[in-house]
Amino acid sequence: MADVLLTLQADAILEVADSQLIPRGTLLPVAGTPFDFTHQRAARVPELHRHVQLQHANGFDHCWVLNPARTFDAELISPHSGITLRLSSSQPGLQFYGGQWLARAHPGLNGLCLEPEQFPNAINEPRFPSPVLRPGEIGRVTISYQFAG
Repeated sequence: MADVLLTLQADAILEVADSQLIPRGTLLPVAGTPFDFTHQRAARVPELHRHVQLQHANGFDHCWVLNPARTFDAELISPHSGITLRLSSSQPGLQFYGGQWLARAHPGLNGLCLEPEQFPNAINEPRFPSPVLRPGEIGRVTISYQFAG
């Protein structure tokens, strides 16, 4: 399978404490790290020794903190097919899972997941946007998938 190219409009990830992948409440800048997808690049999982956060998750399985003024959340391009997916949402975070465990559960298959979301563990982290919806309030989330090519 040819590498897919990924762009994420996010300048930070949520730091996870250990292999349980629970965010601590700390934002880690992505610049200069394997987590920097601010410019299009292959979505493959790098060597784990390059960053302790990769070691905790055995690859990518983190929440990216989306830029508030973004024009989209993520763009995924297949050089093989020429198909482009552009994902946009009203959520503050985007979980990017690199698919490192998919082949174990489904031999012969591979892929990745992009999941717009509230920040994981936000209920316990006062520095994160509140995920609480009070009685009588209306919650609305918008997620858009656009395909081209």
